[in-house]
Amino acid sequence: MKNREFLNIADGSHLKFRGYLVKFVKNSNYLPLSGNKFIKKITLFFYFKIIRKIHLMILLIINSKLIFREPKNKKNIIFDGCMHHFTKHIIKDKSCHVLETRIEHFNKIYITKKIIYYLMKNFYKNSLKVNYLFILIKIIKPKNVITLIDNSFDFFLIAQLLKDENINFYALQNATRRNETSYVQKKRYIPNYFVFSKYEKNLFKRSHNVKNFIPNGSIKAELAKKYFLKKKIKKNFFDICLISDPEIHLQTDDEFTQAKDMDKNSALVAEYCLRFSKKFKKKIIFMGKSDITQVDEKKYETEFYRNFISDRRFKIFFHHKKNFEAYKIILQSKVVIGCTSSLLRESFAFKKKVLCCKYVKDKNGILFPSEGICSLKNKNYIEFEKRLNKILKMNYSSYVKKIKNIDNLYFCKKNALKVLNDTLNNK
Repeated sequence: MKNREFLNIADGSHLKFRGYLVKFVKNSNYLPLSGNKFIKKITLFFYFKIIRKIHLMILLIINSKLIFREPKNKKNIIFDGCMHHFTKHIIKDKSCHVLETRIEHFNKIYITKKIIYYLMKNFYKNSLKVNYLFILIKIIKPKNVITLIDNSFDFFLIAQLLKDENINFYALQNATRRNETSYVQKKRYIPNYFVFSKYEKNLFKRSHNVKNFIPNGSIKAELAKKYFLKKKIKKNFFDICLISDPEIHLQTDDEFTQAKDMDKNSALVAEYCLRFSKKFKKKIIFMGKSDITQVDEKKYETEFYRNFISDRRFKIFFHHKKNFEAYKIILQSKVVIGCTSSLLRESFAFKKKVLCCKYVKDKNGILFPSEGICSLKNKNYIEFEKRLNKILKMNYSSYVKKIKNIDNLYFCKKNALKVLNDTLNNK
């Protein structure tokens, strides 16, 4: 079956599904696109220029409550509430305003003379949404604006527009990042960037608009450590935690041309882990990427592996992201294995041994920026088996000594949450 392109009407994304997954794409949100380039181009233009705007306007009317007063002054603003299940553990709700930035998530709209006047006066300067977010922040008068969506173009633009105001803007790295195009480099503007390690500073050296790098580890991982501190967690319950790294659908032509090798090599890691655990009778958990509530994504993810793995008796464990369950599984495992997932680097927050199988070539950056016992490029199963057996027999301190440039993987010499809170409170 041929690969097919779809338009996700729910979020406006243009997706390209693998041929073996097309038969499962029955969700009404997915609109099949024509194979004819001209018709496809017209369809996308018509949708994004007209239909999507009407759709978002209807959502605003249905979901949003009109509030005829200005929002209250708050010390902190959480920019983009889609990750507030994490950020709520950083800042108390009483001291922050959660500023939704995605129109489909708007649940209230503030309307006052001051807001209307500003929107009309600056109608041609920026988009209506950007102008609205801008004037709300000016009214709220925060000391800090914090986001966990560190690749948000809205955040870049708003931070730049307000660079002369007495407001501190902070982006917290959410996932492993790659080198982006020159277009993204020009758009990125981050005054203060809390990153996983020193590696990010080198990665973004061409982005002169990242003003201040603060290597501080993963805030999500550190929050999970705090969350599980007083809970009874059975550590080392699993010998192996296999992290699912599927490429279910792609969003660029460049990625799509590499899809075959990406699929095959990503699935090879899972094949080897399952084979190893069966041979040596090791307890393994295959941790899914999709949240347990994402019915369709779980189905696509399972079928992705069924298409490549010969032994189909595997079972993928899907978890609640809001409850830090991915980090709980890492905490319960002796060795964490994967290919491209950010969780490989975040595992070092829990002092867990990691094996990154560098089977997928990534020309846009190094997803796992260290060498040594923690990484394996050889795709031969025998080499995989030898390396994993060696890691399983080692204690953590001996393992770490055999890693080159470990500070590139994860840099957290101090209490990361304390560093973040001290920064937010002292500036």
